Amino acid sequence: MNSDLWNIKEALEKQCKVEISPLGEVLLVESKNRDRRNCLGAVKVRNLPQQSVVVKFESVGVSGLLDLKGVNRHCDYVIITENKKDIFVILIELKTGQDSEVPSQLRASECLVDYVFSVLRSFSRINNEKTVHHNKRFVVLARRSLPKQPTGFVGWKSDAPKFLSCRDDEPVLLGQMF
Repeated sequence: MNSDLWNIKEALEKQCKVEISPLGEVLLVESKNRDRRNCLGAVKVRNLPQQSVVVKFESVGVSGLLDLKGVNRHCDYVIITENKKDIFVILIELKTGQDSEVPSQLRASECLVDYVFSVLRSFSRINNEKTVHHNKRFVVLARRSLPKQPTGFVGWKSDAPKFLSCRDDEPVLLGQMF
């Protein structure tokens, strides 16, 4: 296992880490929509390497510190994984339909991830340049198909979110998020 990934996993373990099954699967649950009809309640992600870190991110925040619109709302999950010896941070939002707050949720989450990596680097918990300069992917998993470029994402260039249409009973493969 990449020692940086191990240190990240250890640092986040007690707070909000989600367990990966021995088969490399994890169930991402949207707690707000779990019991609502026609809403995306949960999505199973498959093919996760065991050394990956999955974090339930929506409950983490900086509320009270900054009073800016959108800063205190975050994506639902973050997956930190290794693919072809590169480190990827995948920020995931589960949605039922279009939501104008998704761009700010993803950007606020990106800032929080950058902060976590900065703290870990400052305290010598991550040292590898590939971890420090990780790749980011933004993914929106939605109940029904969404347009290729939903509103609110104007100005996002190469890091524009990937939109995947899915159902509760259909797993998403990790490779689809790259």
